[in-house]
Amino acid sequence: MKETATLFRKAIELVFNHFLADYGFLKTKSTADKNGFSVTYRNDKRYVHLGGTLHPHDYPYYYYLSFGEGSDDFLESDWNSTALWRIIQHKSPADYKKHKDLYDIPPGITKKQIEEKILTNQKLCEIYGSAFFNNDLTEFKLVRSLQNKDREPYKIYTPDNQGKYSMSYDEQSTKLKKKYS
Repeated sequence: MKETATLFRKAIELVFNHFLADYGFLKTKSTADKNGFSVTYRNDKRYVHLGGTLHPHDYPYYYYLSFGEGSDDFLESDWNSTALWRIIQHKSPADYKKHKDLYDIPPGITKKQIEEKILTNQKLCEIYGSAFFNNDLTEFKLVRSLQNKDREPYKIYTPDNQGKYSMSYDEQSTKLKKKYS
């Protein structure tokens, strides 16, 4: 799996390093290991994160491209970002349907298939990410808000003395939900 992760990371960097640099985004993080890959680009408070999971617990495997504003560190990044596919779905349900399998990583994926997926993502970014790249965050914030509106903060289950559990909401994710909804 490390080979697949490395192929994805290299294909992302080959296409997106130059593409995003044209909009002032520079690569700040890049990793690949047997469980996945991740490449992050930043321009001040905005970031673009491409990554994927190859961990056996996450099967079927997938990758993603998300836009964010603020910290790109988890936990905040889980609330301050939204996936490109959500923006596509919001603007063009037809294009969303056409590309809904784009983010799948099937068993035996080839280098050529990986490169094609990354190039398709770059083309979709040109169409559906141009406002975000040019610092117009109106649509991005709308889609992010819609995504987070009905989403629950993280739940914490705490055992009591009788073997039962009580549920509470994580305080930090509750604050982030309010901030980004």
